[in-house]
Amino acid sequence: MRAALTLALLFCLLTPGAAADPRAAFYGTWGTAEQCAGEPIKRGGTVPAEPFEIGDGWLRHGKIWCRLRWFPVETDGDGARSGAQASCGEDAVRPYSLRMVLQGGTLTLKWDIFQSTGPLERCVAG
Repeated sequence: MRAALTLALLFCLLTPGAAADPRAAFYGTWGTAEQCAGEPIKRGGTVPAEPFEIGDGWLRHGKIWCRLRWFPVETDGDGARSGAQASCGEDAVRPYSLRMVLQGGTLTLKWDIFQSTGPLERCVAG
């Protein structure tokens, strides 16, 4: 009995939890004020702007999904940096390199196609 309790305690102490995931700082819904509010892309239009959603192993922007293979996360006092290999698309998947810079509460996505998206704020529900 005592050995089982000791083993269970060691398992709890040595198993990293979800809160220990350094990528968790990047998870969530990110966008401009217009994207977070779902306002139309063009004035008077009907197509809403979509924020970016990032999770463990995926990124979604509108109807585009990307599978993420994360690189290590570097943190400092004001933020974090990471990157990922992103495989985006449905019928014809295209690979991208993606850098993520989280600083001062804003997120910038830097794509290898010389495209930068941001700064993005975390969207708040409601």
